[in-house]
Amino acid sequence: IAPTDPVGAANDRLAAELPKYVGDEDLLAWIRPRVAALLGLLPGAAPFPRDELFGAWRALVEEMSRTAPVVLVIDDAEHVDQSTTEFVTSLLQWSGGHCIFLVISGREGFLDRLGWQTDTTGSVMTLRLQPLTSTETAEILHELAPELSSGAIGTLAAAAEGNPLFALELLRSLADRGLLRRSVAGYQLVGDEAELAA
Repeated sequence: IAPTDPVGAANDRLAAELPKYVGDEDLLAWIRPRVAALLGLLPGAAPFPRDELFGAWRALVEEMSRTAPVVLVIDDAEHVDQSTTEFVTSLLQWSGGHCIFLVISGREGFLDRLGWQTDTTGSVMTLRLQPLTSTETAEILHELAPELSSGAIGTLAAAAEGNPLFALELLRSLADRGLLRRSVAGYQLVGDEAELAA
């Protein structure tokens, strides 16, 4: 279900997809309206209590994991809201016996800010990746934009702060502004290189 889907079409898709994962009709009848509410598909409906919303979402994920492993991805976790933090915490506490793989990525320190730094379940593995060095970031930028001078590459590498995805986003942003053009050979300079720092 895409955010741009009309509410009616999204509700139809939800009604068609949920029974593929939830075989019990009573559980399905309980899950469906709550998941629809979480997806914003019940405008104007009376809100469900938060514990019911969490329970329905968790039950759906658990039911899905009965047929195949489930992978949930939360990117840029430093920006998640309190409700998402609490949902993930409840999922970690209550769904440990299910084949659910949760991938959470974020900037340094986000685990501490969200309270996920302590694993009480014994089922969490934390992999901390250090930022790339400025030299490593510059190498990536040079591969993607070989025409840029070392000065421009250095400026962009410093702005990327060791994050390779942000380095790529910087190049895309410059292309969107008309300063670079993407080609088979990589990003090519279109205008004045001095404008890249602006």
